[in-house]
Amino acid sequence: MSHQIMQRLMGHSHVVGLTPSAFQKEMSLSTKQLLARAKKLSAADPQQSSFQLCPPEVVFQNYTPGEVCEVPVVLRNRDKVPRVMKVTLESSPYFQLVGPSGVYRKVPPGLSVTVRILFSPEQNKDYFHQLLCTSEREGFIVPIRAICARAILDFPDQLDFSKCPVKYCSQKTLLVRNVGNRAAHYQLSTQSPFSVLPATGALAVGDAVQVTVGFQPLKTGDCSASLVVHYDTGEDTHTSLHGRAVDAHIRLDQYTVSFEKTYVSLSNHTAVRIHNMSDITVCFQWKAVDSGQEEDQLELSLQNEMAEVREDPMVLSDGIFSLEPKEGEIRPNFWAEISVSFKPQEARAYEQAVYCDISGRENRLPLFLTGEGLGPRLHSYFEELNIGEVSIRVTHRYKAVLLNKGPIDASFSLIPPSTAMGSFFSFLPQEGIVAPHGLQVIQISFCPTMLGEFKEQFSFHVHKSPKPVTLTIRGSVMGPTFHFDVPALHFGDISCGFPRTLKCRLSNTSLIPMVFNLRIPGDGLGEPSIDVSVNILHPSSQVWRKEARSPTRPREFTISPCRGSIRALGAQDIKVTLCSNTIGEYELELVLDVDDVGEAAFALPLTARYQHFSCTCLSFLVHPSTLPGCSSEEECCFMSWICPSRHEQSAKKAAHECSITAELAVFGRGGSPLEIHLQCIGQGPVVYVYPTEINFGSIPVLKDRSKTVCLANQCDLPASFQAKMAGKRSCWRVEPSEGVVPPNAELPVHVIAHLKDTLKFQGEVAVSIENSNTTIISLQAVGTGIPIRFDNLPPVVDFKSHFSFTPCHFHFKVTNTGRRMYRLRWRTESFRTFRRRTRAPARGGSKRKGASQIPRPGSPVFKVRPLQVDLRPGQTVEMVLEGCSSTVQEVKEQLLCHNLVRKEEKEQIAEVDVTCEFICPALQMSSTAIAFCVEKKPSDVLTLQYQPLSLKNTCSLPFSIVLDLEQPFLICSADQQPLPADPKPMRLDVGEELHLCIQFNPAQENNRNSWVAEKVLRIRFLEHPREEQITVRGEVHFPNLYLQAEAVDFGCIINDTEQALFMEMTNCSPIPVQYHWSFLTDRQVNTIRFIPSPPTFKPKKKAVFPRRYSRPKSVEEPTKTPERMQDSAQQPADAEDSLEAEVLSSPAGESRRLGRMRGLSQFSKMEHPKVGMQEVFDVLPVWGELEPGESELVTFTFFGHANIIARVRALCHVEGGPTYEVVVTGQASCPSFQLDVEEIDWGLQVFDKVLKAEVTLRNTGVLEFAYAVPNSGAGTAAKPLPGVPVVVPYTGCIAPGEKQVLKIYYLPGKLGVFCKTFQVQVAYLEPAEIFLKGEGTLPGVTEDQPRMLKEDEGVVQEEEKKWRKKKGKGRNHLSSSLVTESPSQLNNSATANLAISAEDKEIESSIYSPEDKP
Repeated sequence: MSHQIMQRLMGHSHVVGLTPSAFQKEMSLSTKQLLARAKKLSAADPQQSSFQLCPPEVVFQNYTPGEVCEVPVVLRNRDKVPRVMKVTLESSPYFQLVGPSGVYRKVPPGLSVTVRILFSPEQNKDYFHQLLCTSEREGFIVPIRAICARAILDFPDQLDFSKCPVKYCSQKTLLVRNVGNRAAHYQLSTQSPFSVLPATGALAVGDAVQVTVGFQPLKTGDCSASLVVHYDTGEDTHTSLHGRAVDAHIRLDQYTVSFEKTYVSLSNHTAVRIHNMSDITVCFQWKAVDSGQEEDQLELSLQNEMAEVREDPMVLSDGIFSLEPKEGEIRPNFWAEISVSFKPQEARAYEQAVYCDISGRENRLPLFLTGEGLGPRLHSYFEELNIGEVSIRVTHRYKAVLLNKGPIDASFSLIPPSTAMGSFFSFLPQEGIVAPHGLQVIQISFCPTMLGEFKEQFSFHVHKSPKPVTLTIRGSVMGPTFHFDVPALHFGDISCGFPRTLKCRLSNTSLIPMVFNLRIPGDGLGEPSIDVSVNILHPSSQVWRKEARSPTRPREFTISPCRGSIRALGAQDIKVTLCSNTIGEYELELVLDVDDVGEAAFALPLTARYQHFSCTCLSFLVHPSTLPGCSSEEECCFMSWICPSRHEQSAKKAAHECSITAELAVFGRGGSPLEIHLQCIGQGPVVYVYPTEINFGSIPVLKDRSKTVCLANQCDLPASFQAKMAGKRSCWRVEPSEGVVPPNAELPVHVIAHLKDTLKFQGEVAVSIENSNTTIISLQAVGTGIPIRFDNLPPVVDFKSHFSFTPCHFHFKVTNTGRRMYRLRWRTESFRTFRRRTRAPARGGSKRKGASQIPRPGSPVFKVRPLQVDLRPGQTVEMVLEGCSSTVQEVKEQLLCHNLVRKEEKEQIAEVDVTCEFICPALQMSSTAIAFCVEKKPSDVLTLQYQPLSLKNTCSLPFSIVLDLEQPFLICSADQQPLPADPKPMRLDVGEELHLCIQFNPAQENNRNSWVAEKVLRIRFLEHPREEQITVRGEVHFPNLYLQAEAVDFGCIINDTEQALFMEMTNCSPIPVQYHWSFLTDRQVNTIRFIPSPPTFKPKKKAVFPRRYSRPKSVEEPTKTPERMQDSAQQPADAEDSLEAEVLSSPAGESRRLGRMRGLSQFSKMEHPKVGMQEVFDVLPVWGELEPGESELVTFTFFGHANIIARVRALCHVEGGPTYEVVVTGQASCPSFQLDVEEIDWGLQVFDKVLKAEVTLRNTGVLEFAYAVPNSGAGTAAKPLPGVPVVVPYTGCIAPGEKQVLKIYYLPGKLGVFCKTFQVQVAYLEPAEIFLKGEGTLPGVTEDQPRMLKEDEGVVQEEEKKWRKKKGKGRNHLSSSLVTESPSQLNNSATANLAISAEDKEIESSIYSPEDKP
């Protein structure tokens, strides 16, 4: 029903919502009650129109399909004049109008007309229609609605949480039942801070469901909201929710923590306690900010870091202060100790505030942390070092000591100096770490290149210390000292062109090496002066002519050495040479420059004087070279011949006269030279050539044949010759074709004939001698053989090494140089193979290119293609010598080429030996298996792992390889850079080694379970089908556990007992494991419920409940998780039928009465307390640590509260590893059984005959039980004792759902009525009694007997009443066979008892009662 309909029915203009009780009351009203209420509401309706409708809406509710309902509609004329009203109802199979429809009715003023509507429903569903009322002024529509069954959930009208802790989820569980008459499909909704679970659901009629309403306020104060139930039929109900949020009694034991001064990299610790003095379990978490609004602002400013903030709430802190644990839980009236650590990073004061966000408190609890960091205490052993005077360019070494007086390592580094003098100092080491209370010696080296005093301050930066360590070094740098061993150099008188040398010694008087430079500033700047005693000038040189000399003064002094270095306290001999070429006196200085001291540090005087001498020519000797001479003063002079250059070339021409004028000049003397006239006659070389005719005779074609020609030089001049052939395309050639014949010697020259056809050839050779005659030599030869030329085809073709399965080729050309056609054919004359043992070349069966060319075993490997060819004159054909082998072998074959003259005649023209060694590629691998093993500890971060791999080509041929490897492995270069995804061939030359890396990504699997990946690195050769493989294995070990089972099933135990199961837990990883157990808090997964009715065993095709006992035992094998037991209300209709007792066959006349269920009284009297999951299951130990390979028994305990069914998921959390789930299930109940019969009536039986019967004992519960029949007879089934029943079997165990047939044997042993009982004891329950009765008689007794006397009937009736009273409940003791006996039979039975003893009569009389008669 919609809200509008409800408003119309309730008569209100605006309705916020109905409470559940009001909705239930509304839905319980019948049609008549709704009509009566509508009449009352219409009386108070204000006058708005001329007609008043009652009711304004026709509603049929709580109707029964098939029954006709009637509702009258009254239309009252509230006007002062009569009105005409037309009432119309559209045709409908369900709604009818009593009387005609569409008829006009006149209604007087103040009166009314009644219209009756009939409703005939066929189904229990909603129906909608309308009634149209029309007057001359207005029209009305009366809605007609039929409301069918509705679902009604009995929610309370108000739910008050009273006072609850703030920021804590308080819950109330409601057991909601569908009290309506229709299945409910609903949605639940509410507003914050309230919540409801489940939000949606479906509930059958009469069923109940638990609804949990939560209240978790974030601020203190009163909170109100509404719990809205939305039905699928459109109705809503509202439950008022109220709650008040208050701050719980939770505090810190201190709000300010001050740490003592702490050295950097060290940490200081203290503890802060959080006291929970409330009655709730609170959760806390430390935050870096004061409120959630500041966190939102940080989230906007640090979008990239918010992922880290969510994982670590203290990530915004600088890590100086740390708290552990950062979050956790505190049980009621307990406290949690928080470890606060202070680890400064710099030497300064720190202040920071952290906040504890804890449930139960609206505002976060502040904690102010203060501390001061101390840096390393590093000092210099001395603050200043005075090194005194030191020499320049000498390395001086000193030592300084750094002392660490603190308890932490001191890391230092030298601050580079910025001054020029400071750059000459070097310190070793420049950086390092000084251990606590240790020292570091610093080696100082000083090599200055500057002079003067200095004072330098050097600083060492100390890591995490605000002040550096300083060291001051002062001193003075001195230069080198020296002196010459002579005061001056005096050359005295010197001659022109003749050098003179003087010596001196330069000594270094200092303790450092000295670099010097010697120079003479007054010396010339031109070319070096001429030394006539060493360099004999050519007569034509211009230096002999005074006018041809350079105007720049020559360099006349030579210093050796002019530059050098003198070791400390050493000396150097200096030579100064003067070779004068100018006239005058010399007064100069030898200047000394010393490096790092300055220029012109010292000047040594130098003097000399030039002396001119006269020269007279006494005699001379004609000679091709220069001549010296002597003067009358016995001084030497230098003379030379000077010949005009224009006559030199003419003297070389042959056979003509020439005249030459020579001039004689003296060096250093002026004036014109002396002239001499010379004459000569020229002549060319004389060479004799022999022989002048050469006949080669018959020689083979296409082969070189040579003859020798001698050239004899018969003069003293060398003769140049040149030999040329007549014609452009000659078949002759001369070697050498040109050259020089030495004087008076012979030179052989070879004339070579190379004929291309079988013809007669003639030719000439012209030998020309330079500046002489030309000689002609005649040549003649005749060619023999076959003119076929093989280009680029040697006699032996050696392929050397070659890969098998790959064809090898050798190209050559064949040319017919003759003038007729030739037919050539190739064949293999002989072949040999030498096979070698090797591995199978290929792993796959794919065919490679050239596989069809592989010859069969026993056939030649090599052949020539084309095998036969016809060569026309001058034609050239390209041929290929090729071969291929599928095996590793060494091949030697001989191929012959024949010329086919006729069909059978052939002539061999070529022979080729072919050798080849077929090999497989050989690859030397550094490892045939690569293994990675990563152990991931909780604090570790998984990084990429690398293993080196080297591949070396060890065969005699280069090859290319392609590498293929699957994830999580990757092939990388030697510098750990991944290779391209598309594998490209890599070439390896002979002996080349390729260095690679194999990358392993241990973070590919992120489930924290240990895993192993094993792949194969395939190495394929492009030149060969062979393939190499390397096994690559990667292991990633997390802290993992092996649980013996995934489920622990306690089965069903007896009420109010407990049971423990043991499961072995083993650390199967190589890493220590820290674990702790907890229970999953999901209410949809974890269930605890009590059985409202006795559980019945439901037979299944496959048992899922393993048999359990109440004694502790260990879980040896994993068991399947049992299915949850269903309530009796949820069982199918035939559930009871499956447990009905089977009807057993019985002897004729035997009568039975069905038994009832036993052991069920506990269910009706049991009150089910509200228990938590921790009160049902327990796990020990809760936490612990296991070393690798260590095992531990985990104890699961189940507390069997009465009639409980529980299921929970126990979580084993491994630090740094996965979380393991163990499904723990258990059930507690009491034994339940049923006897198919409790009374057995054998009727009239022969007294000496053993009577037999069967009773079926069925286990109708879920517990296995033991039964026993106490005081069973001592006889056997074949021979029971008279009057004592024998039960077989009298003891045993029956599993749930099973049955046991008890066979009963009884011997009456006497005449008359007998009545016996025996008990069946089941577990601890009350024994069940089975009643046996009948009558022992003789075989000859007749059926026609008198009726039972009235007094006998009274006795039997009294005994029957006593027995019924003893049993406690009325039972139907007599079977149908006994009831149908005739009165005569009863009388006969009573008469027969006269002969029985008194005891038997008493038992007999207790059987009968008047109620058993027909």
